[in-house]
Amino acid sequence: MTTVKEFAAASGCSTAGLRPLNDQIVEILLASVNTAQETNLVPCDDIPLLEVTGNSTIPLLQPAARAALQQAIEHKNQPLSLKHALRTIAQQYVLREWVGTCGITSARTPGTSDHERGLAIDIHDDDAVWTHTLRSHGWMDVHGDPGHFHFVGDGINPDILAENVKSFQILWNRNNPNDLIDDDGVYGEHQTGPRLRISPIEGFPIVM
Repeated sequence: MTTVKEFAAASGCSTAGLRPLNDQIVEILLASVNTAQETNLVPCDDIPLLEVTGNSTIPLLQPAARAALQQAIEHKNQPLSLKHALRTIAQQYVLREWVGTCGITSARTPGTSDHERGLAIDIHDDDAVWTHTLRSHGWMDVHGDPGHFHFVGDGINPDILAENVKSFQILWNRNNPNDLIDDDGVYGEHQTGPRLRISPIEGFPIVM
């Protein structure tokens, strides 16, 4: 069994190895935020001319962000290569650990990233080629973080970040009944952080 902390220490420059654990967290997240009453995360890999690359990409965004991304691509009418969209706290933790290596110049602390909200993308393309078009459709770039854009338009659900964190907390508690943590949607170093680091990248036995 490889833990998230061990995986981060290996610095393989790809988070694809986290996919089994990520898939479990996302399964719980989608069941929570997509209901008969509302849909808060949707696939974006069906957008024409959007090329999703690599096994580490989780191609999910909030609906308003997805719509704005599609409009930007349609406006420019050329392929856009997507590296990251939604992230779990496991993925965010590892990328944070890799800042300064692997070409990563910036990554926010787990539980604070717009990626975890389903409101950010990282693209492979030269961001200067896309900056004007993405800005005109509600996507803002960040100085010092090449290829990163976050959506600032209307129709944002502010609760997705907490639900993302909570999805891991629920997953942990289902598999560790003798070591329960608060499922409050808050990432912290007292409870959630230490459990995330010792979680298996291969995933847990119990999901739903």
